[in-house]
Amino acid sequence: MICDLVRGDIIEGTLRPGTRLVVSEVAKHYKVSEIPVREAFQILVQTGFITAGPNAGFSVSLLSQKDVREIFELRIVLEELGVALAAEKMTEADLKRLQELLRGAEGFIKTDDFQGYWNANRVWHLELYRLADNKRLLDMIEMLYRYSDRYPAYFTDHERLAKSFEEHGLILNACRAKNVELARVLVKCHTKDSYLHVLEQFEAKERETAEAMPCQE
Repeated sequence: MICDLVRGDIIEGTLRPGTRLVVSEVAKHYKVSEIPVREAFQILVQTGFITAGPNAGFSVSLLSQKDVREIFELRIVLEELGVALAAEKMTEADLKRLQELLRGAEGFIKTDDFQGYWNANRVWHLELYRLADNKRLLDMIEMLYRYSDRYPAYFTDHERLAKSFEEHGLILNACRAKNVELARVLVKCHTKDSYLHVLEQFEAKERETAEAMPCQE
């Protein structure tokens, strides 16, 4: 619970990058003992949300362009493998389930619900990779998706929602046709496009922050 609460505050920006986290203060804030806070901090260190410093100090970790690049480099490789394995093993029932999830996401496009679509997008992708029947692979992809909670928004306009939805349909059609190589290429392009968009948002955010800083003579 404490892990989820602190992670939520980091994602929402309540706890800004670089913020120092004191175990006793966090425990007091959430009205718990220090033990669960220390345990939560260890999990958050492992998942990259906070950084452990000297003398058992902790702070909200900084997210850099290098972090984004490294995470997406791994995602591209792992998700290519995931869709290849899934396409080979997929049954008609699996295809129907993915189609239903895709249909459910369509409503978020009509209302430009970016967060709703992002959540549906994650569910669809993880269901796809679950069909690879490789637990370790799925665990690694899920871990990388958790890191992505700190990225700038994936979906920022209607066109991006529609494009993502269309690409999901193409990936699903390739899987239905058992065209493994096409499915791999489509997933690679889909993930790489997301990476480039996140990078654009990241750079825009950096410029915005720099412009907001007072000039020093």
